[in-house]
Amino acid sequence: MPTAPPPNTSDALGPADDRPAPVIAARNSLGVVSPLRGAGGYRSVGNTLVRSLGEEMPSDLDDQEWCSELDVLLDLLKGGDDDRLWDWFQSHFPECMGLVPTRRRDQFIEGVREAYRDDDDVRDLRWWHLIAPDSKVR
Repeated sequence: MPTAPPPNTSDALGPADDRPAPVIAARNSLGVVSPLRGAGGYRSVGNTLVRSLGEEMPSDLDDQEWCSELDVLLDLLKGGDDDRLWDWFQSHFPECMGLVPTRRRDQFIEGVREAYRDDDDVRDLRWWHLIAPDSKVR
C-alpha cells in the first residue's frame, strides 16, 4: 500500500478545499513556479502576493501593459468591490487563485487590502515596478 506524501508539499496538493495549510504557487515572469506559504492563513498569502507584484509580472505582458494593469489594480484597491478585486487576481494569476479555496477568498482579499493600507510600496506599486532592477522601463 503506497504511503501518502507529507502535508504541505507540492506532491500533497489536492483539491484546494482539502489542503491543511495555505499554499499558493506564484508564477513569476520567467515562468518559474515558487511556493508562497502563508503562516498567517490566506490573509498572509494575499498580503505577500500583492507585495511581490511590483517585481513580478505575467509573462504575456510587457512593462507598459503591466503598468496599466497595476493602475487598474490600484483603482480597485481604492474602491470597495472585492469581487472585482478577486477577478483581477484571477485574470492575471489563475493558477495561484485556483489554489485559494472559495471559503478563504475573503481572507485573501483582506490580506491584499491590508498590504495596500499599511505599505507605501504597495500604494506606489506601478512606480515600484518601473524602478525595479529587472524592469526594462526607466
